[in-house]
Amino acid sequence: MGAIELIKSDLFRYAGTTSSKAFIKTYVKEAGFRFSVAFRLVNAWGGG
Repeated sequence: MGAIELIKSDLFRYAGTTSSKAFIKTYVKEAGFRFSVAFRLVNAWGGG
């Protein structure tokens, strides 16, 4: 499973949908979601 799929599943857990609008709103409002996105991207790039 790639980083994008994992981020989408995290987004669904936070927002209940995986739209780009929901991504932006959730990214701005939820510190935990921002951390999850950063964590997924770092791991995908081999930094973890």
